[in-house]
Amino acid sequence: MAAYGGEGTAEWATAIGADPVMKILIPDHVPESEQKLIRETAPDVDLLTLRATQRRSPLRAGVRWVLTRRMCPHGLYRRFRGAVASRARYEMEIGGAPLVAPRGDVEAFLATWTITRELYQQIRPLLPGLRWIHSTMAGVDHLLPDEASTAPDIGLRVSCSRGVHSERIAEFAVTLIASVAKRLPDHARLQSRRAWRSLRSKELAGSIVAVVGAGSIGSAVARLARANGMRPIGIARHPRHAPAFEAVYGPDHLHAALARADFIVVCIPSTAETRGLIGAEALRAVKRDAYLVNVSRGSIVDEGALIAALGARRIAGAALDVFDDEPLPRNHPFYGREDVLVTHHSSYASAASEREVFERFQRNVARYARGEPLEGAIDVRLGY
Repeated sequence: MAAYGGEGTAEWATAIGADPVMKILIPDHVPESEQKLIRETAPDVDLLTLRATQRRSPLRAGVRWVLTRRMCPHGLYRRFRGAVASRARYEMEIGGAPLVAPRGDVEAFLATWTITRELYQQIRPLLPGLRWIHSTMAGVDHLLPDEASTAPDIGLRVSCSRGVHSERIAEFAVTLIASVAKRLPDHARLQSRRAWRSLRSKELAGSIVAVVGAGSIGSAVARLARANGMRPIGIARHPRHAPAFEAVYGPDHLHAALARADFIVVCIPSTAETRGLIGAEALRAVKRDAYLVNVSRGSIVDEGALIAALGARRIAGAALDVFDDEPLPRNHPFYGREDVLVTHHSSYASAASEREVFERFQRNVARYARGEPLEGAIDVRLGY
């Protein structure tokens, strides 16, 4: 291997007293076939498997948690959720040996969907030599807190699967637009009741789609929307010209863009600046016959404000693939609303998605070893 992060392997290893073979920590659910491909990509790596088991609560606490999540009013459940999550504790092993003391030999960490923020915060102090973390998700908001721009994470190289799922998520988003516009959920309900009724629907051609977030997913949404005769406008951190959009405005034009839109598609990263962006004030700007589609992160949309807007009929409906709490609790009001379509965080999932995610990581292992820029690199200060 030529270099780690641009430093010669031998010099770097000598400086910190480390083994020149790069040690990568991976969750134990990663199949052996994928591990073999990683070793073939960069032979000078040592894969260490992490096993993390959440400590079981006493039976009474476990029963209370299940009842709270399933049976009590959702508003009351939300009051307990954060407290329970913050108390989560894990027993961890690396290669079968308990991880209780810091290990300075782990240089890289593959964070799959099994690595929660609570687990990462517990394991991070035990990995003082960590220099690179790669998330198989399209972002790192589920791992790094808002204060990640401070030590110790400021020195990390961070990468993710951003861009891997852009086309399939965009296809899903445009499908959701068509589904609510053509009232497919209503037709399905009529079919389940063996009832016959012709329903009027919205036209797609000429409709305005406000895409909140003009990155790789947002641009793909705009391109597909335009191909279906829709008129996409974008909202981004900075206004700019983008071929797929009629115009891309800055954040100060958010409400004006929402007021024009027949459909709103949220595909912006979750950061301290964007959480709750689609809240009560933003929803008051929306047309009454507009639909909201969210395929990014549940935290972008204030769910309480959306439920209130739906109840007051200030918005026609919503198609939601992501939620603030996943899996969506069975007691959540969204399940009982006919004006909400729930699609269970499925927009990224396809026969090819898992393979492409690991291919990105395999390429990044080789890039990291050569000191090259990483695919899907994250600016820890910005959170995306």
